Amino acid sequence: MLISHKFQIIFIKPIKVAGSSFEVALSSFCDPEDIVTPCSAIRKPDEGKVPLYQMQGQNYIDPVWKNGQKSKGAFREHMPAVEMKLGIPDEVWNDYLKVSMLRDPDDVRYSSFLWMKEKDGYPQTFEDCIKKYPDPNPNAAITHIGGKSVVDFWIRFDHLEEDIKRLEKLKTIIGLWDKFKNTNLKSHTQRLYGGITS
Repeated sequence: MLISHKFQIIFIKPIKVAGSSFEVALSSFCDPEDIVTPCSAIRKPDEGKVPLYQMQGQNYIDPVWKNGQKSKGAFREHMPAVEMKLGIPDEVWNDYLKVSMLRDPDDVRYSSFLWMKEKDGYPQTFEDCIKKYPDPNPNAAITHIGGKSVVDFWIRFDHLEEDIKRLEKLKTIIGLWDKFKNTNLKSHTQRLYGGITS
């Protein structure tokens, strides 16, 4: 997850929707006061591509807000919105644009299966994966509170360029799309599995 005071954006990071690539792209425009959680998707081959703070995070433990309020605890990358809200002052939560990414839930689950299979060799089949993780829409637990979405601006997986460019224009983040398209942290999975991006 990421909170940019500079652009007044809260990025709620879902799973298997190119969220790590977007997070790294957006964080490259952040100021030293902004909150960036460590990105676990950045592996050693990628270390030379991104600044150190994007791998290690910044200001995500016990952050101090502009009003002097201090939040106890740490933010993390796939933190559910219901937990994020507890650590964010009301004026920030209410006034900042909450951004997240949207992908067909079946594609999310299949991408998760491929990732687990590559990483651990388990589960062996997609059917095993469904049995182990039966939630038909795992990202709703991240982006919703009380069954209702808190997201103000969706970046659709099937329309990444269109939607990221809309956000770029809306918040005047010049070069966000170019930064995103050149990041692609998990392109190895795309190559291995015939164009399915994790």
